[in-house]
Amino acid sequence: MATMPPYRAKRKATKALYSMPVVLILAVLTFLSIRGTAESYRIHSDQTDKFNAAKEDLASMKARADALQKENDRLKTARGQEELFREQYMVARAGENVMVITSDKNDNSGVQSVTTEIKDQSLLSKTKDALSGL
Repeated sequence: MATMPPYRAKRKATKALYSMPVVLILAVLTFLSIRGTAESYRIHSDQTDKFNAAKEDLASMKARADALQKENDRLKTARGQEELFREQYMVARAGENVMVITSDKNDNSGVQSVTTEIKDQSLLSKTKDALSGL
């Protein structure tokens, strides 16, 4: 068997390496590799966005929990409870002046001063007064 000269063997190997099927196989492998990398990058960026959003939610929840805890501590005191009752039920102490504003702030005719009087009444008289108003 005759041996090929070395330059012809190199040419044959180069010709086989640059043939169309080998180039197509390498192109497909490159495409699949790039596609997999791009998909991994997309998943990573989505997870990073979700992680950052969860971190922001956690920070806002902690701030809300702190605010609620402060409000709870304030409402445990007598002064805090009094403020709550005054805001929600619009109550006043005996002999306290209350200003009721009923119109535009430029018009002074709508401002009225009301003095509250609280009488110590029995339960029976309170019930009688309530029923007589019906």
